Amino acid sequence: MISAIFLILGLLCFAYGFCILRIASGTLFWSIWFVIGLCLCLLAYGVQSGWLKRLPKGMLYTGIGIISAGLLVFLFLLCRILSGFQIESKEAECRYLIVLGAQVREDGPSRVLRYRLDAAAAYLEGHPDTICIVSGGKGGNEPREEAAVMREYLLGAGISDDRILTEGKSTTTEENLRFSEVYLAKEQDAVGVVTNDFHVYRAVQTALKCGYQHVCGVPAASHPFYLPNNVLREILAMIKFYLS
Repeated sequence: MISAIFLILGLLCFAYGFCILRIASGTLFWSIWFVIGLCLCLLAYGVQSGWLKRLPKGMLYTGIGIISAGLLVFLFLLCRILSGFQIESKEAECRYLIVLGAQVREDGPSRVLRYRLDAAAAYLEGHPDTICIVSGGKGGNEPREEAAVMREYLLGAGISDDRILTEGKSTTTEENLRFSEVYLAKEQDAVGVVTNDFHVYRAVQTALKCGYQHVCGVPAASHPFYLPNNVLREILAMIKFYLS
């Protein structure tokens, strides 16, 4: 029974990884689902064949301890990431919005970026005194600078040109925030960081690391089907963030 569960989970990981591969996200992160799927299938074989029981007890208990510790870290970071899905009351005080860039395609913003821009446009419509900073450079797999495409999208959504500032050199979340500093006083101004819900927690923590004193997250939507992939990637990114 346990081996069948491991096998089914492994096959599901393979299928999910193939779906992520098919969307051509521009990264190789889809491969981690094949690695997880392979590990689960090996566990299924180990349980079914009985070779796990034949391992030395010290090795077996060490393996169980490592897996248990990994699960605890996973759950801790998952709770942190999920906390960013909630709208913060401090949003009402934002003087500036920083919209973090994401992939741009030939036909315009990717779906992930459109979610961010739609959230920014909705906020700006309800807060006419807020200034927006669109932040993002041109990646190697992108036809245009992200900030320029983001600005055009917001103009098309009815946001006036004098409320949109552009920062077009950054390639990471930390650069988004550091390069946007020229437009505001990070020690005094209330700043909202607009990004997809799964990315909010790390974005806010990065802003605090960069010296922003009054910062909050403004969560945009994300596609439910790709949420497991995005959350897993964020968990690994958070481990790197804490270790750096």
